[in-house]
Amino acid sequence: MISSPIIKLIESIALKELKEKLEPQICTTQTGFITGLGTQVHILRLVGKMIDIQDDPYFKSGNWFAFFVDFKSAFDRVDHTLLFQKLLNTGISSRTVNILKLLYNSYHFSLPDDRPRRIKSGVTQGSLVSPLLYDWYVNDLVSNLTGQFGIEHTFAYADDIALLCLGYSEIRAAISKIETWSRDNGALINKKKCGILPIRKREMPLSRKELEGIPFVQTYKYLGVPLDSSLTLKYLEPYLQEKLKKFTLRIKLVLRSIVGTKTKLNLWQNYARCYFDYFSPTIALCGQTSKFASLFTKSLKKALDLPLHIPNDPLIKITGVPSLHQIAGYHLGNTTETIRVRFAQYPTSLNKTTTDLSRAAEEYRALKTAVSIKEVSHGSYTLDLLAEGHGYERDLLGLSTGVFLNLRCVHTLEGPIGSMRICPTCGVEATQRHFLNNCPINEEARNLFRQSISTAVKILAIENDDFTTFFTSIRNLLVGATNQEAAEEGLDSILKAAIKAAKMFVSKTLQACAVNPSTLQPAEQKERKKN
Repeated sequence: MISSPIIKLIESIALKELKEKLEPQICTTQTGFITGLGTQVHILRLVGKMIDIQDDPYFKSGNWFAFFVDFKSAFDRVDHTLLFQKLLNTGISSRTVNILKLLYNSYHFSLPDDRPRRIKSGVTQGSLVSPLLYDWYVNDLVSNLTGQFGIEHTFAYADDIALLCLGYSEIRAAISKIETWSRDNGALINKKKCGILPIRKREMPLSRKELEGIPFVQTYKYLGVPLDSSLTLKYLEPYLQEKLKKFTLRIKLVLRSIVGTKTKLNLWQNYARCYFDYFSPTIALCGQTSKFASLFTKSLKKALDLPLHIPNDPLIKITGVPSLHQIAGYHLGNTTETIRVRFAQYPTSLNKTTTDLSRAAEEYRALKTAVSIKEVSHGSYTLDLLAEGHGYERDLLGLSTGVFLNLRCVHTLEGPIGSMRICPTCGVEATQRHFLNNCPINEEARNLFRQSISTAVKILAIENDDFTTFFTSIRNLLVGATNQEAAEEGLDSILKAAIKAAKMFVSKTLQACAVNPSTLQPAEQKERKKN
């Protein structure tokens, strides 16, 4: 059943009363479609509690289980008569219930060569009130389970219910309670898609196949996150790799001549990074950030068509993308605060991890609220050359500079530049600092940069002929200026000069190293050519 715009207008009349009267009465452990809550709340509560169980000195493998419940066609099997009776019992006015009855009585279906038949069960798809109606329909079940197993061990997001059970007897009791409710309310438990996940410190073979028709499993996807017995997230890694592979294949179809690096970066932010935004809190809570950080940066490099051997830290800094550590800290902090407000108790491990990542969360907030100009003292300002919304092409400055700064790590057809020890022009050690600050071949680029800077500002690094510091400090660059307006003018000239100089630095340095720019290709492309 799909709601039309006219029906949504009618539903909005009933929605206000439903929210005012139902939301306060919905069980605390039900977070599905509740304002201000989301899937992350129960994912982190469940994983955090599983870690607390593992860390208990009296913990013994095989005693604790995560029991995941799945209902067959849950939203389509809501009995209308029972639903309206439950609403009236709650104190919802007969006027509001009659509006809902009028709407649901108007829904019909028909088969070929048959008369229309009224639909007697199910909540409408796309309806304003359906999420709240379903939450209330299953509220008695969730409340009973919470009363028996406790708030700490009960997790419900609409029809996705999980329980932490101690021993087989608690699992049997949960199955019995759920089956009884299902019979009374027209629901149907889908035992084949339910799962019992043993909680262990290390993965072991399953000791039995099923209990009361429900299978024991090595992994279960709860609210989109593949969890395993020992919380190593070993099944999340290939899942993420497959998703990122599909994105990379699609983005490589985009014509380079039409779409620039900035557009590719935006595509990555919207279609690849979103997976890390969702999974990063769980990754951090399970202590697996370092394992997934390489996957994070590798996907970024592939999306931007950059060599895989570029170091990660400079790439993150140049592109202005927060690290996986920072992303995890930010989302974990926000969700933990939500859990603190709603629940009197929350996992110890969740609180500890959030505290450990508080600095990373602050760094993330600083990135999101970065300003282009900030006065640090009288006559002294910091300029953020990659500030969002400033109107400059981030890829022209950041990524062209990034290729230069990491030039010696890029593989060419003749071999890695990193193996070059002597500058071909000067006969001295071939370092990044040498090419930027001293090599004669780049003198023209240095002069161009100096002449292009507004006289209204002074850049300490350039005054000291330290171009390396400038190009590695494109965030929070310290300058001297008489006032805010002068600093603004200086920022404009610095950006334009840096874009020109960066391109010339790259071109001249490649020329000095006798490297053809066309040979600077990502490692996977070269491997493909060799094969």
